[in-house]
Amino acid sequence: MCHTYVACGYSQIAGVDFTENYAPVINDITWRILIAAMIVWKLDAKIVDVETAFLHGDLEEDIYMDCLPGMKNDPDECLQLGKTIYRLVQAARQWWKKFVKVLKDIGFKGGYSDPCLMTRRCSKGIVYIALYVDDCLCIGHRAAIEDTIAKIKASGLNVTVEDTLKD
Repeated sequence: MCHTYVACGYSQIAGVDFTENYAPVINDITWRILIAAMIVWKLDAKIVDVETAFLHGDLEEDIYMDCLPGMKNDPDECLQLGKTIYRLVQAARQWWKKFVKVLKDIGFKGGYSDPCLMTRRCSKGIVYIALYVDDCLCIGHRAAIEDTIAKIKASGLNVTVEDTLKD
């Protein structure tokens, strides 16, 4: 039997349990420019969804929670989380930081005006990634997109890929 555990994020205290909770998303103006560039330059596009994204974030604070029902423990024992779980206030931000690090490790560079637009040039072409929570839109040359998705998968993240434009 598989169980999903979520945190009682409403019980977290700002400045104690977390310091930052803001996770940026792609700016609507950047989004429009990217879509226009895709059309003008006849680039391919794929939507990439990272499965269980919020479970990949690394915690910067010490977060403790009560032991789960059914666990054999002393009444005064608790669990310390090593990774984010759903409904932690900082889960989205920690996921965003983790994914940006994964992208930078495979050669992406961040935008100056929009932190959610990442760019990678390689021998197979160019790829733009627009980050929006746990999804991203990959626009670029088909071979470069496929190479990027393979590298993301090789980093240990499970992804679901959708073609947005059919031939």
